[in-house]
Amino acid sequence: MVPVAGTLLAADPTEYRMLHRYLAAYRDGRRSTEAFARHPQLEVGTRSHFFGCATSVSGTRRR
Repeated sequence: MVPVAGTLLAADPTEYRMLHRYLAAYRDGRRSTEAFARHPQLEVGTRSHFFGCATSVSGTRRR
């Protein structure tokens, strides 16, 4: 959905040509979140946006 929207809305659609590959490889960010969570001083959380089209990862340092 994101690559299609980007192609339709962008002035230069060539910028979105590889986006589908990056999104397919990254998926929902679960691997990144797990990597951060393995660090003992980090507390990590995620939020889904745009009906699952984007994920944000946030965290705080434990004391």
